[in-house]
Amino acid sequence: VVGTTVAKMFVLVEGAALGVCIAIWFVSSIILVYATVLQATTVVQGKFVPLSVGTKIAVNALTGIIIWEDFLVVTSWIGYVCVFLYLMLGNYLLCDVDVFGVQNQQYGTAKTLEKVKSVNTTD
Repeated sequence: VVGTTVAKMFVLVEGAALGVCIAIWFVSSIILVYATVLQATTVVQGKFVPLSVGTKIAVNALTGIIIWEDFLVVTSWIGYVCVFLYLMLGNYLLCDVDVFGVQNQQYGTAKTLEKVKSVNTTD
C-alpha cells in the first residue's frame, strides 16, 4: 500500500519532494520483493496468500477513506462496504483456514451441533 500511495504522489509533487517520493517508492518496492520471495519459500501458501491479500484489501480501504478522502466522493456507502465484503468473502473461499469447520472449537460445526443438542435436550 505504501508503494502504491507514494506512486500516486509522483504527479502531484516536483523537485526534492519528487525525489523523496521516488526514494520511498524504491525502498518499499525492494522490501516488497524481498518479503514476497521470503514468504514464497517459507510459509504455507494456502494460508498466507489469502490472509495477506485480505489484510491488503482492508488496509487499502482504510487508506482510501483516510488518506485519499474517498468519503467525499462515495455516493453509496452500502455499495462501498459490500464491494470490500465481497472481496473478503472471496478471499475466505480461497483460504485453507476454515473458520466454521469441524476443527474450530469456538465457531466450528461440531461446537454448533453440540450447542443445538444442548438446547433441544433442555426444552
